[in-house]
Amino acid sequence: MKDDEVVVVADVFGDGLAQIAEVVEPSSDRRAVRELEKALKNDPNFAPFVPANYDKRSDTVRVILKINRVDIQTHTK
Repeated sequence: MKDDEVVVVADVFGDGLAQIAEVVEPSSDRRAVRELEKALKNDPNFAPFVPANYDKRSDTVRVILKINRVDIQTHTK
């Protein structure tokens, strides 16, 4: 597999969960955005971001997430 990335704009809510607002740069893997969306909307007990009251931010903030996948060969020659 080759290196790949996905760029999304997401809204992070006060409970630490998030929702994708826009896909800026889709991945070549069609499942990547669906899997990311599922991970962001998971159970609040396993939220991907800290709750708003931890860092005294407003209830909803908009963020840009750029996620890269890099395949690393672990065998030395």
